[in-house]
Amino acid sequence: MSELIVRTRDNKPNIIGITEVKPKANRYKPSTAEYSIPEVGNYKMFEKNIKSDEGRGLLMYVDSNLEATEITMKTEFQENIFIKVKLNQNDKLLVGLIYRTPSNSSKEYNDKLVNLMSEATDMGYSHILIMGDFNYPEINWETWNTKGDRPNSTENKFLEALQDNFLYQHTTKPTRWRGADTPHTLDLLITNEEEMISNLEYMSPLGKSDHCVLSFDFNCYVNIKRAPKIANLYNHGNYKDFIQELNKIDWHNKLNAENSIDKNWNYFLTILKELESRFVPTKTMTQIGKKRNVFPIDKKARELIRRKIFYPKKL
Repeated sequence: MSELIVRTRDNKPNIIGITEVKPKANRYKPSTAEYSIPEVGNYKMFEKNIKSDEGRGLLMYVDSNLEATEITMKTEFQENIFIKVKLNQNDKLLVGLIYRTPSNSSKEYNDKLVNLMSEATDMGYSHILIMGDFNYPEINWETWNTKGDRPNSTENKFLEALQDNFLYQHTTKPTRWRGADTPHTLDLLITNEEEMISNLEYMSPLGKSDHCVLSFDFNCYVNIKRAPKIANLYNHGNYKDFIQELNKIDWHNKLNAENSIDKNWNYFLTILKELESRFVPTKTMTQIGKKRNVFPIDKKARELIRRKIFYPKKL
């Protein structure tokens, strides 16, 4: 999370998609609140299988200045998130995030993925972006072929689905490697027009992952309506009355009434924000200067992250 926050603050992406969020061996189940990134901006977070024991978990962060809403697909594929984003005029962007596990090789599971790709294409969106970890190591994306002569293989059916729906896949270099293992192209960027992706970079992995980070520009027209920056003047806050109001709350009974970390956190955050709006004055900022690094991470750690990003392992 520390590295995600630093990278997000430095690169300021509008949309972030992360697959395999949950560790394989959980000592405890993280709550949804632990994945929020308020330190770097106002992002709306969409999640799948974070609260449940199913799957590996998906996260999508979307800049709140984009008009984005989540949509539910009819195809019941286990791990997918789809959102729609309003573009200029009547154009709409469909963004999908998918994780296909290699441990499930059943025909039904893989057929659902093919159906999901067709469903996304048939919805009539002017712009489509589907990204994620598809785990098809046998596909050569430079030639759009697979190894061997197996026309009914899972890989060939997926390729046929992309071709039948006139979709383009933009990732051609390896995106996953570990030790002496053969590098493979597992993480894909799929669009409905060939020129929609530009400035694609294969960056170093996030944290201890063995998958690289894909950074790219998606070419479309969208008006991002940025609200005026409102700054809290904490040095002029009325903290005497602030504390008095906090002391009136029976925290012990309130926090023990619900056996849920998420509900307790949301309750505490709601109270804190309400009192902040009452006792801390604000000011509308007309010009915003260069933001300092406010995340509590030491200089040495920031330097190691930068070295990792700018000097990744050669592909």
